[in-house]
Amino acid sequence: MRLDHLPAFHDDGLNVVVETPRGSRAKYTYDPESGLFVVGKLLPVGLAFPVNFGFVPSTIGGDGDPMDAVVVTDEALATGCLVQCRILGVIETRKTRKGRRVKDDRLVVLPAHEKGLAHLKSIDDLGGEIHEIEQFFVSYNRTHGKPFAILGRGGPARARALLKAALM
Repeated sequence: MRLDHLPAFHDDGLNVVVETPRGSRAKYTYDPESGLFVVGKLLPVGLAFPVNFGFVPSTIGGDGDPMDAVVVTDEALATGCLVQCRILGVIETRKTRKGRRVKDDRLVVLPAHEKGLAHLKSIDDLGGEIHEIEQFFVSYNRTHGKPFAILGRGGPARARALLKAALM
């Protein structure tokens, strides 16, 4: 079964497939045709993913790809692993793709079984860390010459509404 066609939900929460581990300078992208993870970009020295980055299977975001997910944890997770997560919120963004401005939201999630982060209930509970994550995506896109804007943040209810609209 293709990873992008796995169910979006699991008994314990939302399924997320990790593409790029925290701390990586390489941006990996899942290629559904080959079933492999392909190195899409290499970030400049000094710029690395501050979080694990992946996608929610069986969804289609505003950019035509599966909905993006940011998995907040201190551990770098392996490329290709499936993580059951709980939703903290969403970073709503807009980018330009093929000359069109499109929504490209990022769900902000935690591993469902992460006991050390059980006190976090909403994106607002991340404090300054959420601003750092947003600024990483701004810098990442600027480095690659792509227009990108943070439109705002939403809590778990807003994230679930966007996720529901993205389900295939």
